[in-house]
This record gives sequence, structure tokens and C-alpha cells, in this order.
Amino acid sequence: MITGAIKSQIDHIWFYNVEADGWSLDDKRTPLLSEDKLGPVPATTLATDDHARNNLPDLLTRWQSL
Repeated sequence: MITGAIKSQIDHIWFYNVEADGWSLDDKRTPLLSEDKLGPVPATTLATDDHARNNLPDLLTRWQSL
């Protein structure tokens, strides 16, 4: 919740629902993609179906375009 003096200083709020970061959600945190497709700036371009397992590159691209 944003209240008080801070509320009057905010012009824009941006949200992105990150559903996957390339790693499993269990306690082992195993990679869901090959190492070259992990992280916010993967070495290899992600295929369309890879985006469901790693949202970070899309998040970074959209944030930088604001």
C-alpha cells in the first residue's frame, strides 16, 4: 500500500508478473532450460516456448522500453 507523502510523489507504477525465472520452484532449483538460455540476458535467443520457462529477458526488454 502506498500512502502519505510518498503517494503524492509517484507518477507511474509498473508491474510485471514473473511466472518463471528458468529454474524449478522446488527446493532443488534445477534449471528448466540449458545454461545458455538462463538469466535476464541469455547467450542464446529464447524460442517462443522457452519464454514460458524464463520470463526474465522479456521483463528486462519491456522495462528498458518504458
